[in-house]
Amino acid sequence: TIVTRNALLHACAMGSQWTRTLSLFESFSKSNVALDSACYGSAMVACTAGSEWEKALCLFRGSKAPTDNVCLGAAVGACGAGQQWELALAYMGTVRAPNVVRSAMTACERASCWSISLRLLEELRGRDDSPTMTANIALQACKQGLQWQRALEICRWVADPDRMTFTILLELFRDSERPLEESLLIYREGWEANIFDHWHPREVGRMDLHRFTVETARVAVLSVLMDLQTGIVVPGDGLQLRQGFLDVIVGRGNHSKDGEAILKPALEEMFAVEFQNCRLVGGSVYSPHEGLLRIPLPPPSDDGRTPRTSIEKKK
Repeated sequence: TIVTRNALLHACAMGSQWTRTLSLFESFSKSNVALDSACYGSAMVACTAGSEWEKALCLFRGSKAPTDNVCLGAAVGACGAGQQWELALAYMGTVRAPNVVRSAMTACERASCWSISLRLLEELRGRDDSPTMTANIALQACKQGLQWQRALEICRWVADPDRMTFTILLELFRDSERPLEESLLIYREGWEANIFDHWHPREVGRMDLHRFTVETARVAVLSVLMDLQTGIVVPGDGLQLRQGFLDVIVGRGNHSKDGEAILKPALEEMFAVEFQNCRLVGGSVYSPHEGLLRIPLPPPSDDGRTPRTSIEKKK
């Protein structure tokens, strides 16, 4: 039945099996059962996910099913994958369904037309069915244009920001060369909302930065060092902290795109270049073994705490 075929195509598409999806689609199209727009949409999404956006657009142009917002959104999304922003806007036309507008925003953002993407954002004011997803697309556009003030305005009307929301915002503030203290405030807000959790779930007093991007990892480590300076209690009574150092799990790069470590060299460079003379650290950062960084802490003051200081970069 058409329902079963839709389910099969959708499952393959969501599993990023674009060749399997396309093969099923072609076999179904030769049968006597007509394919609806959902079948075309699933096949187009799968092709786009497999970097075959041109195949997706061919399916759209050859569709024998009535075009609905799902199918149109998939077509506009394929345009985005190919950075064909003008074609995306042409397909969108006067349709203002939220999923179609979001796809057009992404197409413009990927083609570096960030200002057009932000203008499209206004089309969804007050009628957006996925405000967090829309905000994240808009924040990516702000990141391209270094529009950090506009980004903050967008975040004010997002009721449920997610990990991506804060990650994009932190990267934007880095690219815009905003004061590090502002990034620390942003990260702290995300941490207090349980969006970020930098502590290892079982090894007390040890940071675990798996799933962290470079910028969020940098800010997370500095945030913890600031907490230690000001005497804020960390979870439990970590042995490492009592021994005068902070251990940070940075991974070995097994889950990185090229299989190479990313966080470790970035953090090593941060302490060696940007914060060489930072009083948050009590000595040279080193790696006792692969996948781990050890940060010596400053000696405690007479009351058992290290003196409260601000972050000082190397001049």
